[in-house]
Amino acid sequence: MTRSKSSQEAMEEEEGRRIAQLRQVFEKALEKSLRPCTFEKLSKCYPTLAQTKPELLRLAAHQAKEYLRKTSTESFDRALEQRELVARVNELEEMTTRARRGEYQAQTFVPYPREPQRVLAASSVPPKREELARLQASLRKMEKEVDGAKTRVMRATEECKEARQALADRQMAIQELKHATEELEKKAGEEIKNL
Repeated sequence: MTRSKSSQEAMEEEEGRRIAQLRQVFEKALEKSLRPCTFEKLSKCYPTLAQTKPELLRLAAHQAKEYLRKTSTESFDRALEQRELVARVNELEEMTTRARRGEYQAQTFVPYPREPQRVLAASSVPPKREELARLQASLRKMEKEVDGAKTRVMRATEECKEARQALADRQMAIQELKHATEELEKKAGEEIKNL
């Protein structure tokens, strides 16, 4: 039961509850990562610029923050699109809902057909063998579907992990930017002392 969709169709797929939750986690993590990128922090790194042209420094802080927000969001959206996560996670949600309602259970655990003709036909050995072969084929088909679903779930889980890692990489880049800013502040302070 695999879906093969173009990236345009994947983008048009409506985001379900799980993707909405993933997006909320991403947004919260991004906001937390960008919180330290403020005018006050930059003014400590560039005190001269903060005193002479604070508007310029405020604009630079705002632009840096917006650039990081934009590129991180684009990267996240691109990962969702390229991996078709919306469709896959929606399919997982649908399968989970159907399983909770017992739709799979009803199909899986019906031991005998309920029509009287089939019950009578199964009363002799050859029809019983045919019925057994049919049931075994049905079982194999269902096992393949379950295996396919497990594979899709594992793939979606792995892709979610990759998205989390990409977010962690963004946070690391922000920390490196912060460290570089602190180094520049230290060098600027030493240069001022040497003047």
